[in-house]
Amino acid sequence: MAEKKQKSSSIKIMFICFFAVVYSCAKEIPVSLDHEPKPINDPIAGSTWTSISGPSMPNSQVLTMRSFNGYLYLIIHPNPVASFRYDGEQFFEVQPMPSQIYSGGGIQNLEVSNGVLYGTGNIGMGVSGVRMTNSLWDILPTTSSATNSVVDYNGKLIMAFDVAPFIRELVNGNWVPFGSELDGICNKLIVHNGELFAGGYFENNLGTGSPLNNIAKWNGSDWVSVGNVNFTGVVFDMVSYNNDLIVGGAFTIINNSGQSYSNVARWRGSTWESLGDGLTSSVRVFCLDVYDGQLFVGGEFGGGGSEVSQNIIKWTDEYGFSSLAQGVTEVVGCVSVYNGKLYVSNKFFIPGMDNVLYRLD
Repeated sequence: MAEKKQKSSSIKIMFICFFAVVYSCAKEIPVSLDHEPKPINDPIAGSTWTSISGPSMPNSQVLTMRSFNGYLYLIIHPNPVASFRYDGEQFFEVQPMPSQIYSGGGIQNLEVSNGVLYGTGNIGMGVSGVRMTNSLWDILPTTSSATNSVVDYNGKLIMAFDVAPFIRELVNGNWVPFGSELDGICNKLIVHNGELFAGGYFENNLGTGSPLNNIAKWNGSDWVSVGNVNFTGVVFDMVSYNNDLIVGGAFTIINNSGQSYSNVARWRGSTWESLGDGLTSSVRVFCLDVYDGQLFVGGEFGGGGSEVSQNIIKWTDEYGFSSLAQGVTEVVGCVSVYNGKLYVSNKFFIPGMDNVLYRLD
């Protein structure tokens, strides 16, 4: 009798263990980290991509967008290039808009630095960029080339240009070289953990002869390399995420251990790392955004890790990659979170065809 009770107890224990294993496999399994993930209070999720009927769309394209001061700001191109605020229901044109902005290819990059909204691009008529002041655009000092990015760094306005000198600072109303000359274009400037970084398509610091390999850091007096790795390709965007610098583009990194990862990478302050198992079917990453402990990656790819999520995907330090309603078919050029919702738009303009602005619902 005692032997039968013992066998019965053993069978019960085996069943309990079995169902515990099944249950644990069904749950999301946290990513192994060397730090505690920050809690997420407002997770972004949804099952459907809703098409938003913007001004002149689908014939016009959203060049860039950014959440700022309670609105989603968008630049719509063409017919003509125009600037709008979106409140989640309606679009309102930002007026008056300086006439110079209509003459070129438009504001192509919106970014917030030190609490101010800036715009750069191939604006035309010598306009280097614009700044939002009292809900209206203010023109920054003139230039002879297109611009790519701008930041406020320790009270200095630093801008990336399409022609040499590629990085300049604003001094007494004039754009002057900032540091030694680079040998190629800077696509993105960012202040991360108090340090200034530049990413783009350049190989060397022409002043010092030092290799930079497409990403550089300002050391207080000049541009220096970021980590001792083989970094080939081009950087399109960078964001700060959980005290690390996330870099997106069309590149390959090979570290000192021979590990290789492509198109999105993480600078931990002393080493480069991949995001989990990386993106799948990855061609390039054009845009990045961060909201409440969540990193959003947009571009041209099939997904991330084991998740299928075409051209747009979410990463968190707790659970790694997460699909966003399987993604979208269009190559994503802009991504922004506004009022707790994720918005994306297409990268390449298609005249008279399906240029899109989607919201994840």
